[in-house]
Amino acid sequence: MALTQNRWGFILFMSAMCSLSPFAMSFIIPAFPSLAVEFGKPVADIQFLISAFLIGLGVAQPIHGMLADRIGRRPVLLMGFVIFVIASFASVLTTSWTALIICRFLQAAGVSAGTVISRAIVNDIQPREEAAVSLSYISIAMGLGPIIAPIFGGLLDEAYGWRSIFMGCAASGLIILTMAVLRLPETRPVQKEPRRVGRDYKRLLTSPAFIGYTLMFGFGQGVFFSFLPFAPDYFENVLGHGTAFFVLCWILLSLAFMSGSLLGTKLTRRLGMDKSLFYAALWLVMTLAIMIIVYSVIGDNAFAFTATLMLAMIGTGLICPISLAGSISIDPKLAATAAGLSSSIGLMLGGVFTVIGGSVYDKTLWPFFALAAMAIFGNMFAVWLTQVGRQGS
Repeated sequence: MALTQNRWGFILFMSAMCSLSPFAMSFIIPAFPSLAVEFGKPVADIQFLISAFLIGLGVAQPIHGMLADRIGRRPVLLMGFVIFVIASFASVLTTSWTALIICRFLQAAGVSAGTVISRAIVNDIQPREEAAVSLSYISIAMGLGPIIAPIFGGLLDEAYGWRSIFMGCAASGLIILTMAVLRLPETRPVQKEPRRVGRDYKRLLTSPAFIGYTLMFGFGQGVFFSFLPFAPDYFENVLGHGTAFFVLCWILLSLAFMSGSLLGTKLTRRLGMDKSLFYAALWLVMTLAIMIIVYSVIGDNAFAFTATLMLAMIGTGLICPISLAGSISIDPKLAATAAGLSSSIGLMLGGVFTVIGGSVYDKTLWPFFALAAMAIFGNMFAVWLTQVGRQGS
């Protein structure tokens, strides 16, 4: 197919469509302090911009997957990005806090089409082995999105204010939408019969392996998502560092995540998917112990905390791409449905940690460590559940 004549161009295109959703979710994080001032809200309330986005993802992704398997990839994708672009422009213009929350929900509902359908397109047009490699790179891009987005969001907020971040969302969505209109054909196999939604969801939701991989994705993000809602306030008001320092630390965290993702591709080839996930889960247990010990001895120190959190991000970088690829591999015939359902459940689970993290933040890291422990041991349970599912299949 012409779409895949340039393999790396195809992977980059699919990665851009897939990763814009998590990118847009955390793009706004560095602007939380200025949004709190603009709308007269406490920082804990500003995290509802993340919650609304995650609810939009959770609601829309299963619907996108179902529609893409029934009516085709292209119309669902194009409509989704049209909604995202309109909602992003509306966010720039609004002066109402309630309207901004609604716009964030619509942003998520629209852009989540890219997350679901890019993975389904790869499954449609590439052989299984080649698709697995492409999906691993796309999953890395998806996992990297929420890590690197605050870097660019912080630069835009500092230079032009928070509304420029939503302009950036609109511009990014418009570029991808234009490329999709010009270059993306319909890829749903014409011989594919209409699927029975209830049966498909039952097949996935009763599979311990699918649930395990999905929970690994959600809990794997839990450490990062627990820190996400109060990160700017902690760096600025507790550690006493400005936006530039915050962006530098986020770059280091991004590099740690990317290192873990690349390491995961090598470990998967040598040890297999499930063993790699098991060792990554143990790594997170060890890094939590290190973070607690270092904080107990040193206290609030930007360099010490960033260094220890980088260790955890290596583990998260290992887990997220592999678990996402694992959830799709359960039944290749349900590619779009599985992609939508796994992403929805995983991101909503991660969103729970964001909501709780913003609510219990008390200017110390102890609530964060408690939430991180819940995420890490939840991830260990998910690893066990996946192994049970694999043994029973």
